[in-house]
Amino acid sequence: MPFNITTAPLLPDSLHIDSVHRHGIQVVQLLQGRFHDYAETMLMMSHLGDPRHAFLLYFPLVFAISRGVGLRLLWVAAIGEWLNNVLKWFMYGQRPYWWVRETGVFDIVPPVQQYRLTCETGPGCPSGHAMNISSVLFVLIVSLLSDIKHKAGVRGGVLTLFGIRLVVWSMFAMFVGLVSVSRVFIATHFPHQVLMGTIAGIILGQIFMTIPVEKMRLPSYLAAGTVILGVSFLIFQTMEAFDMDPGWSVPLAIKHCADPSHVHINTTPFASLARDAGHIVGLGVGINSGLVP
Repeated sequence: MPFNITTAPLLPDSLHIDSVHRHGIQVVQLLQGRFHDYAETMLMMSHLGDPRHAFLLYFPLVFAISRGVGLRLLWVAAIGEWLNNVLKWFMYGQRPYWWVRETGVFDIVPPVQQYRLTCETGPGCPSGHAMNISSVLFVLIVSLLSDIKHKAGVRGGVLTLFGIRLVVWSMFAMFVGLVSVSRVFIATHFPHQVLMGTIAGIILGQIFMTIPVEKMRLPSYLAAGTVILGVSFLIFQTMEAFDMDPGWSVPLAIKHCADPSHVHINTTPFASLARDAGHIVGLGVGINSGLVP
């Protein structure tokens, strides 16, 4: 259901950021011009990178195969999406589809095509899709390669293991790259935002590979859910105390989205926070209740 808010101030950008955004719009136009006939493919790639799929699709499949990897995947997905929202609150990242119409740097507003997945309502930096898919796939690939190396033992040749790593990491780069390009193509993100999201996701994945999530008990899950909601609430209240509107991007999405029906409440940071805390706590209750083998 569309929102009813219609206006909101746009925070002033520095000249440097304006330059980055101008070049970003040129990349958006270039991609939209070159790959116009592949719009549905781009939308599919963007859909596959949706952070919600980490909870609804990737986690159940992986957990059914490997409990330990599945737990790690859900943890990195939930904490990653939460951290992404926190970063977005502080970085005030614009999105191409509204920035190009709000900024005054153009004499003539460049044409930027919108699609059904374009009108996300949260701030744009860093990209949540790029951060989520890179962190989730990083955990999956490192776990897979570790398992292959363990099972191969001395029988696996150095060249064979190197070849497997090369193929798997190449697939990682290709998939993350396609998701990132698709986000720029549909004018939801600038190129630097998907790059920052990818780097942040890889770093987060590396950190979670060192955390023994398999040994965590219910108090750890409850604490994590409390921290996600509690810290987010404190940030929200602090921003409001300093006259900083945490929801500044929602009116811009509503104002500049070509089709109001494409603006949905489940793309706001608050919907993500509820999902992250709910999945963490729900998983903790489930695996510690004896209901989950």
